Amino acid sequence: MVIRQLPGTSWVFRIKSPVSASISFALHVGYLAVQFAAWAGARVIATTGANGVERAKSAGAQVVLDYSAPDLAQQVLNANGGAPIDQIIEVEFGANIALDAEVIKPNGRIAAYGSAKVMEPTLPFLPLLFKAVTIDIILVYLLTEAERALAIKKTHQALAEGALHCPVEQTFALSDTVKAHEAVEAGARAGAILINCEG
Repeated sequence: MVIRQLPGTSWVFRIKSPVSASISFALHVGYLAVQFAAWAGARVIATTGANGVERAKSAGAQVVLDYSAPDLAQQVLNANGGAPIDQIIEVEFGANIALDAEVIKPNGRIAAYGSAKVMEPTLPFLPLLFKAVTIDIILVYLLTEAERALAIKKTHQALAEGALHCPVEQTFALSDTVKAHEAVEAGARAGAILINCEG
């Protein structure tokens, strides 16, 4: 599981349908995204590497699956009582789109905010077409004013309710911004990388 900085999870505030215990999410994403979805009341099925299982569970995922499993699609469906998934939040769109197309329900939604492993994805168009899937590409910097205001409000609310734990891996001085970016690119972190802009 890759932990992303807080703005990367802004997708949770753009969910078009109401979130309730009857809404199922498959999350190929990070620690904060799982916390947000669980706080919003969704049933959360998360995928992670073997070393991220306990972390995903502690974040609120009801089910945690190994993303390298050869039968992952079937495991996702089994974890949801055999039913397809309502919404998928995706950080590796290109690498996972075939799986996503297999497990998403008709008229389901895939919200993607990353695709570092496969920057030019090949889409399985027919499965997506015949399920009328919505693909929503999320970029935090392009949120509308209303979306940004709602994201800020909901983030403050989640923090006030103690629903978010935001671990910090390391804080860099402003003069070490390049090193901070390199730390993000290196991955394998258990928390956020921050830059102290005051010193």
